[in-house]
Amino acid sequence: MAKKPTAAKRAKPRPTAGAKKAPPRAGKPAPESSAPKANSVRVIATIKSVDDLHQLPQLAKKLKDEGMKVDEVLPLSGAITGSCPADQIAALNNKVPGVVVERGLTMSPS
Repeated sequence: MAKKPTAAKRAKPRPTAGAKKAPPRAGKPAPESSAPKANSVRVIATIKSVDDLHQLPQLAKKLKDEGMKVDEVLPLSGAITGSCPADQIAALNNKVPGVVVERGLTMSPS
């Protein structure tokens, strides 16, 4: 009587030369890198007061229309994060007040 091969010895199917990769899953698209492009800087836009929170979606649309890549709309803090070309910050701030360059915080190891 012949023995059956164990799971470790069973041959695994090999992909054929013309095999296609599986299509991406439906649902969420693959996330883009949140790092700004070489000539872009990270920016934050904030609203003037709590009374203006209801205008946050319209502000995000206006920022997109003016050339900002909007990454996140944060309704609890009244802020919109994203990136835009460095040379467009002044023009963007003239049309949508409250746009500032995001400053990073780095800490050296102790």
